[in-house]
Formats: sequence, C-alpha cells, structure tokens
Amino acid sequence: MTGNQETLIQMHVRSPEWAQNLLLAGYRGSHAHGTYVPPEEPKGTDDVDVFGIAVHPEEYYLGVDGYVNKSSEVTFNTNLEHLDIETHEIRKFMHLIGKGNPNVHSHLWMADEDYLLVSYAGQKLLDFREELLSRKMLDAFGGYAYGQLARMQKMEKQGYMGAKREAIVKEHGYDIKNAAHCVRLLLAACSLVEQRKLLVKLEGENLELVLSIKKGERSLEWVQRKALELFNRFDAIKHSSDLPDQVDRTLLNHLTKTVIQLYWV
Repeated sequence: MTGNQETLIQMHVRSPEWAQNLLLAGYRGSHAHGTYVPPEEPKGTDDVDVFGIAVHPEEYYLGVDGYVNKSSEVTFNTNLEHLDIETHEIRKFMHLIGKGNPNVHSHLWMADEDYLLVSYAGQKLLDFREELLSRKMLDAFGGYAYGQLARMQKMEKQGYMGAKREAIVKEHGYDIKNAAHCVRLLLAACSLVEQRKLLVKLEGENLELVLSIKKGERSLEWVQRKALELFNRFDAIKHSSDLPDQVDRTLLNHLTKTVIQLYWV
C-alpha cells in the first residue's frame, strides 16, 4: 500500500459519512507547497494536511432530507494525530471559489502527484480552473499575507501553537512559520498576476527562499525587508491584471450543477 492510499483511507475512517463521498481529494498546506518540514527536525512543526470536496446523495438536494442539519454537512474539519482534514461540500466549495478564496482555489492547481483522488466529476473542476480565477483573489492574497506578517511578530502564545512551536518563536523572536506563509502567499499573488496561474508547488529559488525562512535561517529584519519588497512588487503590478473582476455567475452555477450530476452517474 502506498502512502497516498493509506492517507486516503485515513480520510475515510476519520470523516463523517457525508464527507466520504469524495469527487476530489489531495494534500494541502506544506505537502502541496513542497515546504514540509518533518516533526523530527529541529524546526519541524508541520502536520499532514489534506482536503476533500464531497457530493451528497441525490435525495439530499432533491428531497426534504437534506434540509435537516444542513449547516453541519457543508464543512468538516478535524486534526488528529498530525492528520489535518478539511472537506467542503461541493456547493460550499464553489461558493468560496466565487468569493476568490485562495486556499480553495489552490486545490485545483496542485501538482499531479499531490492528488489522492480525482473522479471524473473532479476532473471537470480541474478543466475549468482558469475560468474560475478572478481579481477577488488578489485582494484576498494581500489580506492573508498581511495577516501572516502581523501575526508572526506577536510574541504571546497563540491558541494553535504547540509547545515546540512556542519555543521556536521565543528562540527567534518571531514566528518563522507565519513568516514563511507570508512570503509564500506574496510569491503566489505575484505569479497569479504575471502568469495568470496559481502557484502552489514551489520550486528552485522560491522553494529555497521559503524553506530558509521556515527553518529559522533568516532574521526578523531580513524577513521584514523581503516581505516589504514583495508587497511593493505586488502593489505595483496587481492593477495590470487582466483577470475578470469576478467569476461569471452563470458559469459557476452551471459547473456546480454539472459536477453534481456527473458524480451521481
């Protein structure tokens, strides 16, 4: 059994029944970005992060059964024993796509080897990934990156930190993991403007840059300068983007309906 097969089995075992009807699943976070640092390494605090996109049975959408407890069956999150699972029901996923959420858009732009499951219906989503891009993503990228920049400089313990990460923050005087996220987000934002593609898997100089931050090899002052440089670059080019202001609503609705119907076949 391969590692991917074992991870997919763990997703099924740990997820509620509705979230097991997967049309697309794969790695997210550090595995998808190519920046995974194992926990056994001195600066390693990464979990294995996976995502899923699920479709309910036909009666959920066409009958009354889906009305009951509807809100509890659109998103599932859990973090157990270093496996962090996030699964969205297809309509919730497409709603977030329409809002320009970079995290869910990244599920459509990963390297082939980072997908755990691609159904025929899921492939339809991948085929339309470029048509689902919009300028809304640019504002979201900027906001997310700024949030990571602000968070990395807070010295108090955050709720998501374990003891090891808290110790690393105290050692370096800033949160190296948040800093790496900030720089990665800005690199992806610039790539989206310049290449009309969403950069997920880092390679070459970009990978070396982010890993050097994540492994604590850069000072806070150096990271702040690099972040400012990337913020300025992004601000200078984002107005030249030829992306549409928003995703065409007719396309979004039609694609959602098509994917659901394909999954039922």
